[in-house]
Amino acid sequence: TSVDALCASPLPKGLFHRAIAQSPGITDGSYDFLKPSSSCASSAEEAGKSWASRFLEEDSDDGLGTLRGIAAAKLVARSDGFRPVVTIDGWFMPDFSENRFAQGKQNAVSLIVGTNTDEGTIFLNSYPYRTVDTYREGMQNRYGDAAQDILKLYPVTSDEDIPAALNAYISDTWFLRGATGMLRGMSAVPDDVFQYVFTHRSQAYPARGAYHSAEMYYVFNTLHPAAKKS
Repeated sequence: TSVDALCASPLPKGLFHRAIAQSPGITDGSYDFLKPSSSCASSAEEAGKSWASRFLEEDSDDGLGTLRGIAAAKLVARSDGFRPVVTIDGWFMPDFSENRFAQGKQNAVSLIVGTNTDEGTIFLNSYPYRTVDTYREGMQNRYGDAAQDILKLYPVTSDEDIPAALNAYISDTWFLRGATGMLRGMSAVPDDVFQYVFTHRSQAYPARGAYHSAEMYYVFNTLHPAAKKS
């Protein structure tokens, strides 16, 4: 997500010439508007104020100064539950990154973009669907009139089918959709772009398959020596 944002933002222009976007998570939950709006219940400002209130007194006159004086370890220790997202603020990020790429406004740099075949296995608990009925009802609530199309793409006929269906659904909607948008957007710039699909199943966690982040050990050569044989 951060690589996608840096590629889409006008501010880092010229600061880098290549990028690797590994499983870019680009969803509605990855972005927030700076100010509240009729289409967005929350805002980045409100989230920031809520987080800052953990450290500041209500009558603090120099909030930023106080925050800057707090040790980084303390800030991290008291930030449980705070999930920073990319803020559409008109400065660093003028628009959603998907729109920037679709309009050819991203930074012109060589790019590698890819996803793993089993991105969703470690996120299955994000959805409380354990039976065919709850799965179908959940998709109906999410997609309304389009639910039948979703259920055709990710069908289940028994409770045992649900993990595989959710794995495919999460892999596609959380990660592949955004990666595909970046790849298509690169047609508007002259730089090279490459796509990868990581399929190697984890030997340490075979049930997870080629799970989200499994490729990191190979990219940075941090694979444990005992596992390199596989």
